Amino acid sequence: MRQIQVEKTDSVAKMDRQLRSQIKDLGMSRRASFMKKERLQCPMLSEEITPLTCLVCPHFRRRVMGFVHCNYPSGGAKLPLPGTT
Repeated sequence: MRQIQVEKTDSVAKMDRQLRSQIKDLGMSRRASFMKKERLQCPMLSEEITPLTCLVCPHFRRRVMGFVHCNYPSGGAKLPLPGTT
């Protein structure tokens, strides 16, 4: 399991409608306001994303004290997130 450091930024990330509806379905819309101002380096997508994107990922395990725990295997193939094309 990987521990990925969450970094705070000043800019607010925009969420697409599909991600917003998935977060709302999880009941995490209140937490979304401060998570929009955070970024982390995703091992699966190999890009910088918000922790909100991690919440809908099948490899997400937990978020504890500034770290996201990810169960993505080392050297795994890049996969699209569920619900994206």
